[in-house]
Amino acid sequence: NTWLDIGLMKRFELPLQSWAVGVVARDVTEEFGAGMTFDVGASVELPTDLLIAADIVDVTDEVNSVVNLGAQWPVPLTALTVRAGLADGDFTLGAGYTVMNWEISAAYGDFDWGAETVVSIVGCF
Repeated sequence: NTWLDIGLMKRFELPLQSWAVGVVARDVTEEFGAGMTFDVGASVELPTDLLIAADIVDVTDEVNSVVNLGAQWPVPLTALTVRAGLADGDFTLGAGYTVMNWEISAAYGDFDWGAETVVSIVGCF
């Protein structure tokens, strides 16, 4: 399946930590017929480079609101980042490889409806 999501993020630099808050409009083209939904989230990056994040998917509860928690850690001296989290209580794992402003990522989750693998390419400008 293919769909279009659009998001915005704002970073705040504080002593010893970096915060980010954001919003995402999902399924902007309404490809799936459920209508556009909105997600909100926040993260903090600690001095150890550990990033901890939380978000609420479908904050307006158009389809089904869920809460996600996660963490990511860049492996020192490499372009690799490892990730783990909870997606509405289900365990997830992932990794990303960064080249310049692009990241190729893969994630795995074992959800109530079955296992799912997602691969993505993200550009940061």
